[in-house]
Amino acid sequence: TRDTDKPHDTDVLRLNPASGAAEKVTTLPGRHQLTGNTGDRMVLAGEREPSDENLRLTTVNGSGAQTSHTYRIPGMEAGKPGEVAETAVIGDRLFSVTWQGKATAYSLTTGKTLWAAPVGIKMPDEDSFTGIADPVVSERQGVVYFLNPSGDISALDLRTGEKVWQDHVDIGKPGPLLAPAPQLLLYKDALVAHQGSKMVSLLPRTGG
Repeated sequence: TRDTDKPHDTDVLRLNPASGAAEKVTTLPGRHQLTGNTGDRMVLAGEREPSDENLRLTTVNGSGAQTSHTYRIPGMEAGKPGEVAETAVIGDRLFSVTWQGKATAYSLTTGKTLWAAPVGIKMPDEDSFTGIADPVVSERQGVVYFLNPSGDISALDLRTGEKVWQDHVDIGKPGPLLAPAPQLLLYKDALVAHQGSKMVSLLPRTGG
């Protein structure tokens, strides 16, 4: 989309991996930004007003076929209690977490809410200018993991949102103001928690 103050449509381009030549796949009405990917599809979020709680996501594949769903996400409205602290697209799911500690999972295929449950970790202070790590999903274990800056980790059941495991790792204290959020990585069944100059690996026991 053009880098201007006025809204424009958004072109989706595909680059030839051999030559770098660009081919337009499709055009989406209005301004969009890349949010993630699911399989071979891009996930793009449409621009919205600050007072709008609705998030419209569109998935686009390499042939230009697209599917759009509108998600009503409590707390997405700026300045509202329970405001969203984290959103992430992982596989065929959209996850959101509010500063109040409520996690919600949505389906990118149907647009429906799959579940809503406590995230299972203490959320940082909204005024601390840091957040939780991007969640990671283990399809084999059937869980989604969350990590806060204090080193608390939780695992929620992908189907129901029920907390099935929790633990704590020593990744040091959160950095000063504006410090980046911690990172959580998954390698096979092992988790790697990282913050600042410290990294810890562990093998969760979630019964998968």
